[in-house]
Amino acid sequence: MLVIIGLLSLLCMGASEGGCAPQDMSAEGGDAGTTTVDQRLLDAQAALANHDVEQAQAIYGQIVAEQGDAPGAAYAGKAFTDLLLLPGSQPARTLLVDHLGATSGVDANDAIYAEEGFLYWQVRGVPWNDDGTYLGIRSLIADELPWSAERLDSLRAFFTGLDTPGDAMMDDLVVLADAMAQIENDLQRALDDPEFEFLYVPGLVFHHDDLELLLGRSELHMLSSVVSATRASIYFLAAYEHTWTLDGMLGSQAEARANPTDGWQTGDYALAYLDGRLARKVRDPLHLRESRQAFDASLESAVAAIDVGLNGELETTLRWKQADAAYAEELIVFLEAVRDSLEGPAELPGSTPKTTMDLSSFFEGEGRTLPADIRWFEHVEATAEMDAYWQVGDAALQAFFVDGVFEPGFTVGEGNAPDLKIDDERSQKFRDAISGDVERDVEEAYFTTQ
Repeated sequence: MLVIIGLLSLLCMGASEGGCAPQDMSAEGGDAGTTTVDQRLLDAQAALANHDVEQAQAIYGQIVAEQGDAPGAAYAGKAFTDLLLLPGSQPARTLLVDHLGATSGVDANDAIYAEEGFLYWQVRGVPWNDDGTYLGIRSLIADELPWSAERLDSLRAFFTGLDTPGDAMMDDLVVLADAMAQIENDLQRALDDPEFEFLYVPGLVFHHDDLELLLGRSELHMLSSVVSATRASIYFLAAYEHTWTLDGMLGSQAEARANPTDGWQTGDYALAYLDGRLARKVRDPLHLRESRQAFDASLESAVAAIDVGLNGELETTLRWKQADAAYAEELIVFLEAVRDSLEGPAELPGSTPKTTMDLSSFFEGEGRTLPADIRWFEHVEATAEMDAYWQVGDAALQAFFVDGVFEPGFTVGEGNAPDLKIDDERSQKFRDAISGDVERDVEEAYFTTQ
């Protein structure tokens, strides 16, 4: 199952070695055309290189609005810039102001991408916090953040006083998830264009030349998979009752700290507070159905990304030609089986012993809940060799994730779970092969001191 998470979390935040496109390359992969649309696509590309994501978004949006048969590059550009600016969208503003103590929304372009925004300083190795007389990113972009310096001083300071019910926050997250569906639609419109080859994104938008992107068909399918998986996760969480508050979880923690425990820190009290408030009761079963639909779309897009990557003639950011083709075919079959299991029992290919998985109970009827007499988290005391830590308990894993899901059944912690050909080691090799230099470039750009 880890391979699914790995694939769905590969966000393409990097680029090919040695550069992949000159600055005057057409947004659709050929020579710059002489038509108005071609020129506007180049204008959008130039705006991205100038760190003006808002301008690029406006250009792509205008092309889509004015052209009944807008080229795929315009839809791809609109989807990508909408994704980059999602923190500044109206649904995100509602979350920030109503639930996270912000005085206003965030101008995502100025705060993240513009000159002297977050990425500008991050690529220069500036830390988040101040260091003596040296200002950190928090202070350098303070004017772009809708919180006081005091609120940003620590985790507990930020969350103290944020006492709106968790259910209300989940309702507003659903609005955000609904809005993200348009990004999926635009990605699909791009893929529907038989002339679409790729969208070129200059690395300068991320303040580093090595982070340029070629978003081809495989990458668009993968981005769509990520967006769908994000929406599915939001719907799934929103289906449940949430009686917590952010103040109770991470702020004052008044309830959890009423009976203090020696050695416990903020994270310890947060888990203790949440334990009885996670997946104990379904509030809105409709969101479970929405979650299944979005998970299905995510898996479908992941399969398409692999298939297109293996069989396409043009290699873009993801290096499918370097991947183990036999393993990729096995992965496609496995993901298709997971899709089938959303509706009912499906045999897991390559499982030993032969095992079926049925995920339908997570999405049908009243869904799955954890009984009140079973705790989610167990606190493991420190030893001479290891610090204390928390883990999800075997009883919780058994009751929520295993019983009624797998046949034949097995007991968590007893070593009798089925073996799968899609294992962690092969999955990691596959991911390393297709990601090429992406992760290395991101690491060097943002996390290596300049």
